[in-house]
Amino acid sequence: MNLFHKCSYDIIRFLARIVTRNNFDKIVYINGEVVPYDVPVIFAPNHRNAVVDGLLLSNFYSKAIVFLARADFFRNIILRNVLKSLYITPVYRNRDGRKNLSKNVDVFDACGKILSEKQPICIFP
Repeated sequence: MNLFHKCSYDIIRFLARIVTRNNFDKIVYINGEVVPYDVPVIFAPNHRNAVVDGLLLSNFYSKAIVFLARADFFRNIILRNVLKSLYITPVYRNRDGRKNLSKNVDVFDACGKILSEKQPICIFP
């Protein structure tokens, strides 16, 4: 994690707090104290509310979370750079082309490295 990524993530986290607090009367995190900070963690929320799930999760958990997102978000070069600066990495699905599925080997290897460094990952099943 370099300084640019850390600053980008912190700025987005700050803005996420403003957005969520202005749009929700009450946010309740149940059993948040049992989520560890000193071991690898994989978050897998239901993902019913598009971007909101990631915003709420980043508000709750103070460590920078690496999010996995569908690869078609990364087609636009500007959006790709923004997403990467926010620790969002592409995952390839059948609809992204069967030939692209082999790229997931590198993605999952990177996820293994991230987890070995005790950094959290979020997947949206």
